[in-house]
Amino acid sequence: MTWTGQPAFWQGRACHQTPDDLWNFAEVVWRVAPMMVLEVGTGDGGTSEFLKAVHHCVVSVDVGEIGPRVDNALVMLDGDVYSEASMLSDLHAYGVSARWLVVCHTNREDWGSAPALREYLSVHPEWAPLPVRHPTQHTWLVRS
Repeated sequence: MTWTGQPAFWQGRACHQTPDDLWNFAEVVWRVAPMMVLEVGTGDGGTSEFLKAVHHCVVSVDVGEIGPRVDNALVMLDGDVYSEASMLSDLHAYGVSARWLVVCHTNREDWGSAPALREYLSVHPEWAPLPVRHPTQHTWLVRS
């Protein structure tokens, strides 16, 4: 599924996620029970509000900010998804401590997320796919 540019909304705020991916977030957070959900790239704040409805500890940081590092965290990388360098920097910053990673918009080869993730995984074999039940625009990973 490719994002059409029309965001889903949660409590009146744009999420910039597909409804399927919002379901994926809810199901994965429920299933893996991370200590924290860290969202990198806040956008309009709708996804943060949605995540707060399904988890008690959600921290959101804007692009360029560094959030807390928690060993048992699910980190959602949705910062500058257009820039390969920026996404690779986020992967290096958070991949060392996260237990689960969601690298957003890897379905778009013309954006930076997919090539950055390929490069990162080529030297970090400790990451394995995390299955999700609904169509997704993202790559879901768990540290093996």
